[in-house]
Amino acid sequence: MQHNEWPEVAIVGPAADEGAVDVEILKTVLTSLGEMALLLGAMRDGYEIRQHFRPPAATRQRYALQVGLPRAGSYALPFRVADTSPQPPLFDADEPVDVALQVAEVLALAASGDAAALAKAVPDPTYRRRLVAQALEMAPPVGERWGVAVRANGRSVTLDEPARRRLEAVVAPAVAPSSTMTVTGELTAVDFDQTQIRLRYAPTSREIVCSYLLEIEDQILASRRDLVEVTGQFTLDDAGQPTKLVQVSRVAPVDLSPIVLTEIEHDGTTLVADPPLRLEVTLDETQQLYEVTDTSLSLILGEETREELLAELEEAVVFCWRFYGQRENPDELTPQAQAVGATYRRRFREVQHAL
Repeated sequence: MQHNEWPEVAIVGPAADEGAVDVEILKTVLTSLGEMALLLGAMRDGYEIRQHFRPPAATRQRYALQVGLPRAGSYALPFRVADTSPQPPLFDADEPVDVALQVAEVLALAASGDAAALAKAVPDPTYRRRLVAQALEMAPPVGERWGVAVRANGRSVTLDEPARRRLEAVVAPAVAPSSTMTVTGELTAVDFDQTQIRLRYAPTSREIVCSYLLEIEDQILASRRDLVEVTGQFTLDDAGQPTKLVQVSRVAPVDLSPIVLTEIEHDGTTLVADPPLRLEVTLDETQQLYEVTDTSLSLILGEETREELLAELEEAVVFCWRFYGQRENPDELTPQAQAVGATYRRRFREVQHAL
């Protein structure tokens, strides 16, 4: 495959348009891309994941991610999977470079939310869950102003917030929504042999034992900090507090970075914020609710997860735009409410998308 035919990965969105990309974003994207290539290569070689994914050095060399020079005038980075063994075979009908195309295909299927097509492409459920987990690592956190585009064979897939939600739906265990919850606490211990973690839960000051799915071990290793979010099936005590979580499907560090929104869409309405709406994110006193506050916009919100907070924020902004900013008779409002309406009209404008 010629250099100009390699698949490409690019950082896209408003953050990239500003002329620079955070090196940590590039590091995360390329690391996850490399792990996906290694997973697909190991699966091709028949490596069986028993408990932990620890392929031998020869496999890592055979399926090494390489990045070409960026395309002129863009953030697009060509990439391939190449055999970097000290003495690679001279003739190999099963060239590992094809794995790069497989990575792009798996990303496209996973981001589309088509679980059946993804299962057909990657029949092994253990490999499939680990691949989707790596795709989630590549996708931007909620409220970020960037995305990841991967292009190959004339097709393109973009990992953005909607794609993240579809990925989470694909990787989530098949349990009733009412039996799952997300709690926040301090990660105090990890037992990899028993696939368990212990979480200190602030509302009760007790430790909760959580049994996790094997494919999220990389998430646990990356989340060894003071506070983490843990999502799984739960057992409650008589007071309605969680005492145990099983089938933990997600462990992530608490993300208190500001939410920055340029465009807000909800219920058929699209608003553009100028300048972008920037809100500081905090935790409440129980450490279980993410909160944002902006009294000038009549926004005081709290939700259990950052994703839920963003959805509630978008709904609230559109509601306030209609109630305060677009009210037919603003004189019916109190002076304070009229000031809120004036702030919305100054900060936002509504746009219509072509049909």
